[in-house]
Amino acid sequence: MGAIHRRRFRVSVGNVGLGTTVLGLLAVFWVSVWLGSLGVPTFGVRILVGGVLLFVPGALLASLLDVGTDTGGRFALYSSGLGLALLATLTLLANAGLGVLGVENPLSFWPLAVLLTATTLALFALTTVTDGGFPDVKVDLVGSAPVLLLLFVLPTLSALGAAIMRSTGSNVGMYLFVVVVAAVVLLSATRVVRPNHYPVLVFFVAFSALLQVNLLTNHVVGNDIQSLYFSAGRIVEMGEWPIGRGGSAYALPVVTAVPGMVTIVTGMELWTTFTVVYVLLFSLVPVGIFYLGRRVFGARVGLFGALFFAFYHISLTYTPGKQLLAELFVVLLLGLYLFEGVHDSRRKAAALLLVLGLIFSHYATTLFFGLALLAATFGLRAVGRFVGPVDHRLSFVYPVVLLGTATAWYGVASQTLVDTLVGIPTSAFDQVVTLLNEGTISGGAGVTYIGQQTTPLEDLNLYIYVLMTVLIAFGIAWRTFVDAVRARRGEEPARTELTALAVPLFGFLSLSYVVILNLYADRVYQMVLTVLALFAAVGYRSFDDALGRVSGRFPTSRSFRLPWSLFAIVLVVLLALNSGLAFAALAESESATFNADAHDSVFSAGERAAADWLLDSTDIRPSSTPVGEDQLEGRDFPNRIPVFTDRTSYQLLRSILPTGYYNVETVALKTDYQPTIDYEQLDEGYVFVRKNAIRDANGRAVAPEYLSRREANAIAEPRNVVYSSGDVRIVAARYGPGANQTRDPATSVVDCRAAEGPPTLWRTGACSRED
Repeated sequence: MGAIHRRRFRVSVGNVGLGTTVLGLLAVFWVSVWLGSLGVPTFGVRILVGGVLLFVPGALLASLLDVGTDTGGRFALYSSGLGLALLATLTLLANAGLGVLGVENPLSFWPLAVLLTATTLALFALTTVTDGGFPDVKVDLVGSAPVLLLLFVLPTLSALGAAIMRSTGSNVGMYLFVVVVAAVVLLSATRVVRPNHYPVLVFFVAFSALLQVNLLTNHVVGNDIQSLYFSAGRIVEMGEWPIGRGGSAYALPVVTAVPGMVTIVTGMELWTTFTVVYVLLFSLVPVGIFYLGRRVFGARVGLFGALFFAFYHISLTYTPGKQLLAELFVVLLLGLYLFEGVHDSRRKAAALLLVLGLIFSHYATTLFFGLALLAATFGLRAVGRFVGPVDHRLSFVYPVVLLGTATAWYGVASQTLVDTLVGIPTSAFDQVVTLLNEGTISGGAGVTYIGQQTTPLEDLNLYIYVLMTVLIAFGIAWRTFVDAVRARRGEEPARTELTALAVPLFGFLSLSYVVILNLYADRVYQMVLTVLALFAAVGYRSFDDALGRVSGRFPTSRSFRLPWSLFAIVLVVLLALNSGLAFAALAESESATFNADAHDSVFSAGERAAADWLLDSTDIRPSSTPVGEDQLEGRDFPNRIPVFTDRTSYQLLRSILPTGYYNVETVALKTDYQPTIDYEQLDEGYVFVRKNAIRDANGRAVAPEYLSRREANAIAEPRNVVYSSGDVRIVAARYGPGANQTRDPATSVVDCRAAEGPPTLWRTGACSRED
């Protein structure tokens, strides 16, 4: 192995260097804007420089407020979080302030670009006149050169694998990438990877693993992210922030207004903002988890806890939305509360800005985190009073400020959101009563996931999660016991805050096993892993300590220790399962990362074109008074046109034809409660049939998210196919202009009425009979 002998250094910028950098970026940005207005190609300079420029204010803020300045990794973390929260606040102020001044389209390019420039210059001026100036950031890269090179090349391998998959349908590149990541994880359990490389390893592994699925499409990937994408797109089109109108999504500017701002200022596509910029930002969350774990439990615990979080299926397979982005602010606030301290005005300003970032990202994460902080503070105070002295930095001020500010903001921005949050405890209580009286558990609770597995690999996936949950429980119990014993002896245990916070979070996780807390159980699991992932590694190490103590009691026995490589192997298996590699190698993967025909939430350009056709070429029209999804209940919308589809394709339509914004009602053809199609209801509206949703039944029933080939044919035969491509066909029962035409992207409009029998589903070109 080659060695790097001199890679521990400090990045010293100084006021002159800082001024050169900031003013140079601003100059290049505005020149690229000017050249673009003249029609001169800038080859992406505005996108690149504008993207960097958007987060310069965050770095200046981190310097001014003196947070995270001890290492390069933590400085990048706090710069990104503070910058993101600042951008959300600026969009709010621009929309309100410029609107009052009569500025039309306050969230258009010129107002936003001028505001960003002015903010950057103001923060630069404040930084240069302060006593400390811009900090010297320590960067430590001492270690093996090949290891660092391998880490830096991971994003390239990820992008290359996705590009090959998109262009040829071959998953060879995906296999190579996942195998290399697995090798990196296994190496991390050895001395080949030095501890100072752990944060770099965590970031590049997390970023590259999530990037591969997001680069498979020019669209966002996931469920709720579809409605956020639509909301952000409206902001870009309208040039304003319709807060209070159109649903609770607009009460979350970090995931609606800020992506719109990034797109408007830089000129990059909105989907790129979500699938690249937001993927990069979310990839900092496991890095923050690592730093928390290293500070309290040690570097190895921080490393493997962070990797467990990164390989959890929700962290690994979706475009980051409200919950995932909110977790960035959770880890930053924990770092500030527990280690940085909130003892002066600068730290208090940083804490308040991060609190706003959390509130502006996700209401449920805000509520869960606030309640957990409250319970943890109360628990530590109780232990200190009744058991023994405990050293901790938690305060009731933290949850009170968080929950109070959240209540005030959501009350102004979306009363529907407040009603939802207030109703969570009542709903949970009603579900518990129903469970006790009738034994009925709502779908989406944790217990309903057990028994749904149909293959040995799915069983293995479940067993790994059960194992990790047991380790988490053991780790929390062990640390709680050890700290309680020390407190009882008067030893005043230190760094107890994470353990105290883990207890109520594990309680939320346990409750989600039988109750839906406004979130399905797998989403609750992912949310609490921001803290509990570390306790899986703590539990493993604690079990190892327990084994060592037991074996040490027998003089003739050899001391038995569990190697970290065993935990790394479990993580590699989890990665293979959740990435789809294991299913592709041993069976058929239902993940688009390894199967181009997978029926998941990675939507192709052809599928999006079909949804756009519904909007452009039918009698679907915008609603006169648009409302969000969470405002539909109890409202009467006459003359809505039903669009029937499978429940996966349903998610795509949320980003293009959301109910409430158009005179349309999207209806799932089949559900868990209605596993067969009710053909009687298909006498009006349209049916959106995705090719990848069709499965050969071979005499067996297919799962509710799929259609059998017989079902697909039955939908089409008695009705008119009005759109057909290689990806989607749309069937309409209503007769009107163009109702009997099949529009094919390759051959323009084809009249299929003369063709004998129903037109073929997927064949492009002229109509032909079904084979």
